[in-house]
Amino acid sequence: MTDYPPPESHDTSHASGAASTPEPAAKFEPLEADADAEETFVSWLVRVPEGTPEDDTIYLCGNAPTVGCWDPQGAALHLIETRLYRLDLALRVGTKLEYKFTRGSWYTVERRRDGSDRPNRVLAVASPEEILANVEAWADQV
Repeated sequence: MTDYPPPESHDTSHASGAASTPEPAAKFEPLEADADAEETFVSWLVRVPEGTPEDDTIYLCGNAPTVGCWDPQGAALHLIETRLYRLDLALRVGTKLEYKFTRGSWYTVERRRDGSDRPNRVLAVASPEEILANVEAWADQV
């Protein structure tokens, strides 16, 4: 299995600024209703920053099997227009999904515009929903 990000951030650099191998952190399990819980569809529309390589795949990874259990190549989004991606997933009602966007590795995880860690995004799945998200920056570009 791949390394897991910490619950609030994932720092991939030392004080010197050099990249390091991410340390595994506790695995966060999704809070799920029982196996008989109904599913609902959640859609994400994600705008990525200028400078995102056009040939890179954007992924949503998180604490549920549907999105790879923190594998940075969890669920691939589909390009729908320049810098805009979409993902549609069926998720169980009652799931608490924690997630981040990556370009396929923890070295290319989303960050805040100023380069600081971006806390995990959180979604409590209750009904069909469309989520609009903006990635401010990528770890390898700040």
